[in-house]
Amino acid sequence: MTRSPNFLQDAHQYLYDRLGTEISAARMAVDFGISPHHLSHLFRLHSGIAMREYLAGLRIEASLLPLIDGKPVIWAQQEAG
Repeated sequence: MTRSPNFLQDAHQYLYDRLGTEISAARMAVDFGISPHHLSHLFRLHSGIAMREYLAGLRIEASLLPLIDGKPVIWAQQEAG
C-alpha cells in the first residue's frame, strides 16, 4: 500500500472505515505492510499532522454529525468511538 501514490487517501479511508473500533498504529502498520514508525513518518510527511491528531479530529467530527441530527450526546459519543 505504501507504494501507492494515494497513500494518504488510503490511510484516511482506513481510519474513517474503523472509527467505531479501537485503532492501533501497530495493526494499521501490519495491514499496510510497513513498520509503525514508518507509517507514522509517512502519515506526518504526507498530511502535515500526526496520525493520532487526525484520528482525534475524525472522532470529533463524527460525534458532531449525530448531534446536529438531534441524537442524544451519549449515542453520538458511542458511535464516534
